[in-house]
Amino acid sequence: MKDLEDLAGDQKVGAKTVAIAFGEGPARIMAGAMMIIVLAMIGVLALWFIQESQAILALFLLSFILVPLVIAFIYGAWGRTRFEYGKASMWSKHAMFMGLVFLVVLGVV
Repeated sequence: MKDLEDLAGDQKVGAKTVAIAFGEGPARIMAGAMMIIVLAMIGVLALWFIQESQAILALFLLSFILVPLVIAFIYGAWGRTRFEYGKASMWSKHAMFMGLVFLVVLGVV
């Protein structure tokens, strides 16, 4: 998402990003495919926590990591402007931060 957000600036400075090398469409498809893989993995992990009677951890994963990543996916998939790609990036960063919080919580539980 960050490559797509900074596409114009990266082109001006001659950066070699995925979005420049392959184009905006393929870069969006690659980012979307990676996001789908991550979403599926989080879903599987949440199901595992539910089976292990750790519903609170599953709820945390679904609420604070999966939902922001779905929002990021939507902004990234349908975004066409720097603002929309910026929103996708911001939601992705939120999910990454909450993932770190989750690891701390997991270490305490």
